[in-house]
Amino acid sequence: MKRISKRFRNYLVVGVSVFLFELLVIWLCQRAGLSAVRAVAVAYVSGTLLSFFLQKLVTFRDKRMHHKVVGVQLLATTLLVLFNFGFTLLATAVLENLLPAVVIRTFALGATTIWNFYLYKTRIFSPDTPADAHEAKAPGITSAKRSSFLYLVGVVLVLSSTLAGAQLSNSQMWHKNLRQPTSVGMSARERGKIDKLAKESNIASRVDTSCVQNTVLQVIAHQDDDLLFMNPHTLTDLQQGTCVVTVYMTAGDIGRGEAYVEGRELGAQVAYGSMLGNQTMPWSHSTLTLNGRQLHIAQPEANKKVLLMFLRLHDGGVNGLGFSDRAKSLEHLLKHDGAMAVVGSEASYSRAQLVRTLMATIEATQPRRIRTHEVSPAHGSQGDHSDHTAVGRLTVRAAKQYRMYRPELGKPLEVQLYVGYPIRSKQPNLSASDQDMKRSLFLTYAIYDDVICPMSYCNGGTDSYEDYHSRLYSRQLPIR
Repeated sequence: MKRISKRFRNYLVVGVSVFLFELLVIWLCQRAGLSAVRAVAVAYVSGTLLSFFLQKLVTFRDKRMHHKVVGVQLLATTLLVLFNFGFTLLATAVLENLLPAVVIRTFALGATTIWNFYLYKTRIFSPDTPADAHEAKAPGITSAKRSSFLYLVGVVLVLSSTLAGAQLSNSQMWHKNLRQPTSVGMSARERGKIDKLAKESNIASRVDTSCVQNTVLQVIAHQDDDLLFMNPHTLTDLQQGTCVVTVYMTAGDIGRGEAYVEGRELGAQVAYGSMLGNQTMPWSHSTLTLNGRQLHIAQPEANKKVLLMFLRLHDGGVNGLGFSDRAKSLEHLLKHDGAMAVVGSEASYSRAQLVRTLMATIEATQPRRIRTHEVSPAHGSQGDHSDHTAVGRLTVRAAKQYRMYRPELGKPLEVQLYVGYPIRSKQPNLSASDQDMKRSLFLTYAIYDDVICPMSYCNGGTDSYEDYHSRLYSRQLPIR
């Protein structure tokens, strides 16, 4: 028993040491310029191989190094890793509505740690296994080839599982930060903050009284995203008299300054006027204070069912690199936190402040549906604009936390996620009339965007924008 306890202690020490080694590898890889996903993949492969040999030689003192023995052991270890991976995902899928993700991961880690030790001790690294008998024989050419093949298969499986894990990390990386906190409910202090922010914003008094629980809240990155990726849904809501509040998270400045931003915002207003049946309708402009920052507001003077809100965060660019050191990007903010600057202002937002701002907006508007950008590569966000994905992630996180703020809600909060640029590679799925409508509405906006309209597109020509007019892809994400 004492020997088992000592061996188990060594087993845990090796595990912790390998974990620290992987953290070092991730740090070194990112210092060398690798992305987070690639750094984790490199650390996973190297950590798996290091753990294999340390457990074999140090913990279980298995000195057998013949390639046939090592190949069989490596293959067995790889299969065990894949099984543990599947078990963890299955446990998460079964328990995600009952327990926080951190608790589920901890439970899975404890279970796999125990049975890994048992299998290592009794089967994989035990000198009484069949692999020991194989070592005693002098393998011929055929046996050597077979054992080499097994060794190669083991390495390939490790690499395959690593790449699969990297892809999952890429598609689910946002999920880590979107999970509900481990505490049940929300503290009274935090609830009080959201209540105060929602009331101070005075959003409720700016919209029609009929908008209570009859509002669609759209949280998007740029001034044309709803026209390109959400229509005809937005137009249908407006025609049916549904209240629409649209929050534009970035200024869409692409490093060009305030004049360009104001042109794009004016284009958005004209497009909404056109959807409301009067392209030249007058608009009122003001500011509101939300979370200690000034937001620019635009609203048709004769229609209180529409409200456009502009946060004017800097555009992060397609690749998320931003256009200046101060601007950076929302993608950078999600990965590293810090502060995200506002165009034409000294104000800035942290990641938590943006989530809180969105939560207060949800509370103030109490929408029956939230629209935002797709967040998962598995559903179409791969290759999208960095701002699209980042805004979607922030919005989903705010919606999840809002459900904690409002646990008394009797039904899930409806969030609809829309695919952006990648719809170009999908099959056209809109009717000819819907395509004409989308094109017409987008053109009413585009003439105010002096990046788009110098192109032939605005003079009856064709451009990649045509690909967006013929497509709309979205999915529902109920937030319970």
